[in-house]
Amino acid sequence: MESHTDESQDAVEEENLEVEDKGDTSSEMQENVNRLKNVLKLSKARRFAYCEFFYSPVDAQIFCSENEFLSLVKENLPNLRTKKLRKSEWRVIRRLIGKPRRLSVNFLKEERRTLEEKRAKIQNIYRGEVTQIDPDSVDLPSKLPRPLMVGTKVFAKLSGQKDGVYAGTIDATQDDGYRVVFEKENLFPTTVVTEDQVMSAVPQELLSLSYFLSTNKANLKSQLPPSNNVFLPSQALVERMQQQSVITGYTIDPQSNMSLPVYNTVPQKKTSVRDDKVGNFPVRMLVIIVKMCKLLEHKRSTIKLLRSLNDEAIKLSRYGTQFPKPFVTAFAEVVVDLESINKMLRVYAEALNEYRSNLLNQRSRPVVTDRPEVLRRTCHNHANQILKHCSSVIQVRDEKAKEVIAMLSSLLLQIRFLGQHAISSRSCAEEITILTDSLKELKDSLPSDCHAAFQDGVEVHLKQIFNTLLKVRPQNGM
Repeated sequence: MESHTDESQDAVEEENLEVEDKGDTSSEMQENVNRLKNVLKLSKARRFAYCEFFYSPVDAQIFCSENEFLSLVKENLPNLRTKKLRKSEWRVIRRLIGKPRRLSVNFLKEERRTLEEKRAKIQNIYRGEVTQIDPDSVDLPSKLPRPLMVGTKVFAKLSGQKDGVYAGTIDATQDDGYRVVFEKENLFPTTVVTEDQVMSAVPQELLSLSYFLSTNKANLKSQLPPSNNVFLPSQALVERMQQQSVITGYTIDPQSNMSLPVYNTVPQKKTSVRDDKVGNFPVRMLVIIVKMCKLLEHKRSTIKLLRSLNDEAIKLSRYGTQFPKPFVTAFAEVVVDLESINKMLRVYAEALNEYRSNLLNQRSRPVVTDRPEVLRRTCHNHANQILKHCSSVIQVRDEKAKEVIAMLSSLLLQIRFLGQHAISSRSCAEEITILTDSLKELKDSLPSDCHAAFQDGVEVHLKQIFNTLLKVRPQNGM
């Protein structure tokens, strides 16, 4: 039985690594292929190749993206630009990051459980069951590939007697994986393979995670019944009611001595498009906002193109070559396009300024973020009181140092105050803007030779907190 299995396995491997004897195939390449065939006959070699090079589209984004160590180094040491460090410098980095966990059975179990949870969350996103990321899912990849479609060329991993990776085509998608039709149909029947055991043969397009969430949200809204319009009358009924007369009083009929109603026609109001409203907001204002969003997206892509042209111009100037005429023309077109976009944005901003009072009236009761200068002044006064109270224990003679301590304490008080009133806040972005302005004011008050230490010791960690808040807390609208 074992000899039969080995013979069939060798035959499968030879068919998978088959190289046609053509005139352009060199002897060295043929020799390398033969060596590879001999190596892959070993079970440990096949296991190594599978673990090292075989990734499903989802696993490739989980494992091959930036690892946790690099992300921690970038967050804690943003000014680090080299990979060659002395032992003492590496010791400082390890002290900042902390001691890693010991490689144990429990550690591997937790890592496998975390991996399965990530896979399950991503599959829920693919199925359209998730419309927003919860705080426990912020470690998901920022970009994901599209789900594999029917007809995609793939490599599937099979286990058992015919252990190996084989080429095939997706025949159908199922809840538990993909049904794959293999190219060697005489050796393998159609098999259902799990999603983590399928690797695409062609590179997959990557899309941002927010794209999938917004698509799921739009699909969910389209599937909901129009419950808000159940009790709304039709347009024809509204027009008929507007044309009807209303009773304005009663009069006495002299012949029948009965009271008769007196009717009066209701004048129909003429509403213009400018005064139409949707959701208590003017339609014209919503149209302007949509156009501005599209213009900003176009401006973002134009700036990206301009940045690439600038990089190309820097390369050409370094080599001392003249700019080609097509390059100059393309650069000029991008600049003119960017200028026209800015003009249109200014026009839309002026038109949107008419509805500023309307937007302010729509806002609910005033909150702390409406008057940031009052918040800063209050926290600064409180910080000075704390400093005076502690001056009896700790003597600080330098007035400049006292001012820096007071401003740092004021910044901490602002963070605490905004955190305590986070429920009543309208937007996390407003809070971060207030804290960023306070941080910039504090940095500007320091001497220039202290900016690097301030950035490494204070600014980096606060920005890390800000980024986490933007990921976790929802961005409320007005």
